[in-house]
Amino acid sequence: MPDAEKPPTPSALPWFELPDEHGTLVRSDALLARLAVALALVGRAADREWIAAVAAVEGEMREWGVDTVWIAIPGAGEDAARVARALRRAGAAGRLLLDRDGALHRRLGAADGPLPVDAAGNARPALLIVERGGTVRYRLDGGAPPDPGPAVTWARYLAVLEPECSTCAPAWPADLMVETAEEEESRADSR
Repeated sequence: MPDAEKPPTPSALPWFELPDEHGTLVRSDALLARLAVALALVGRAADREWIAAVAAVEGEMREWGVDTVWIAIPGAGEDAARVARALRRAGAAGRLLLDRDGALHRRLGAADGPLPVDAAGNARPALLIVERGGTVRYRLDGGAPPDPGPAVTWARYLAVLEPECSTCAPAWPADLMVETAEEEESRADSR
């Protein structure tokens, strides 16, 4: 199901520890100290347009308290600096972590079904919105450039919900949290 939003069935982010582009080990629990985090997973065959589409909303998500962390599988012989340069050229600004053997990509896929792969068996991109408790609230798998709008909607929703109710379980689909043009027009007509 390329570029389709998975139903918002909560699943847990597995614990992990990965090096960043400078070699510092970063643990998943450290990432979750914030309100929420967007994990942008990119494989060896990462699509530059896909990265650019997600990168285009990084700033807006950050305004709502959601930082984007890019998790990349470097190709054979690729060093961290080369992966970082490729992501920056495509517009990515968030922190970079390296999943050198692809184990985290496989583990994340196991929780909600396999992550999509291309013809060569390389992991395709995916975007996850994970709330502070480690629950994955949104997942977008894709190959073609995605519409990251629902990810921003989830970021806004978690920013509003979390301070109000730390025990509430957000289960609303993202499309119910935004007023459509027809609903807005209908509301304006009823005044």
